[in-house]
Amino acid sequence: MFKYLRYCRPAFIVSAVAATPLFYPRIFSEVKQVVVDSSLNPFPTEIKKGFFHNDFELLGHGVRSVTFIAFKVYGVGVYIAKKDIPKASTLLVGMADKLKDPEESAQAIEKLLDNDIKFLVRLAPVRNTDFNHLKDGLIKSILAHPKSKEMKEELGNGLDELREAFTRKGTVPKNHLLYLEMLDGGKLALSYVNPKKKEYKMGEVTCPLVARQLMLQYLSGAKPLSPSLRDSCIEGFINL
Repeated sequence: MFKYLRYCRPAFIVSAVAATPLFYPRIFSEVKQVVVDSSLNPFPTEIKKGFFHNDFELLGHGVRSVTFIAFKVYGVGVYIAKKDIPKASTLLVGMADKLKDPEESAQAIEKLLDNDIKFLVRLAPVRNTDFNHLKDGLIKSILAHPKSKEMKEELGNGLDELREAFTRKGTVPKNHLLYLEMLDGGKLALSYVNPKKKEYKMGEVTCPLVARQLMLQYLSGAKPLSPSLRDSCIEGFINL
């Protein structure tokens, strides 16, 4: 169960032809896009290999909100590596009910993570923010997972790496992008994209607990970070 401690559908599709100039061309080609939130630029349903390590396909999308005041924070899409889709589909055979169950869904997601299924998370702020707020939000989200207290020391080392990746200062305007890409061995690569200029590699987190706990928070549990994202991704898993 704890072997990893060793390591420290779219609702509305639009054409990309008119929107393509909004995205840096080395990352995106002319692919279909999906409306995640009316205040944001659409998200592509596919992301090509190049700046990232794999070709990715959109699994699900939603909006992260601060629930007690219904304050939207960012639009979020979870992508799965295309090469891993057959494996993921096989691993999830007969697990549809577990995926839908808030208490048992973590077992299904852990099975995917244990078998090195690669995910990419794309975040787009709904309003202007800054790197410090994004960093603090990710750390709080990871620490909020029920199991995080059981692995405080190991996870602490990984969170220090995450903090080091956020050395870039300044604002992150609305519709700019933060990417979290899972790599071999559970590593997590962070990248920032100014859609009108260029990409910027922020750094890597080598401790796999960081990516693991974050993905569990997005994809499972009774209180996921974004219920709309979790529901969308469950549908995506079932339809693989």
